[in-house]
Amino acid sequence: MELNLEDFPIVEVSHNHQGSLTEFIQQLDQLLKRNQPFVLIRDLKSKFNEPSPSQELWKQNIQWIKANTQALSMIKGWIEIVEEKVDQKFLDRDQKIWKISFYQAQTKEEAIILSQKLLSLSF
Repeated sequence: MELNLEDFPIVEVSHNHQGSLTEFIQQLDQLLKRNQPFVLIRDLKSKFNEPSPSQELWKQNIQWIKANTQALSMIKGWIEIVEEKVDQKFLDRDQKIWKISFYQAQTKEEAIILSQKLLSLSF
């Protein structure tokens, strides 16, 4: 995974690069240091091209998430672009892990509109 900052404060999570979860966390950490609100958007069609991280790697990253819960409040939402609705239990699980509100949209255009609404609420 990698972050595309071209349209900041709307940040696309891309799976074009086969980066590790650790690299993603490092990029996210750098982005959080800006101390500016933003929204993450990810198209789930590309998500399944990456191997799942090991249990040990997940444990390390969960520790980072716990240590950075306050900074993660800069993320006003994580929007998953899905053609069909994702079961809410998966979004609830991710929300519990990341301490970020998760949303779903059917198109990128819908995700952008939702991002703008979420960002306008934060100012």
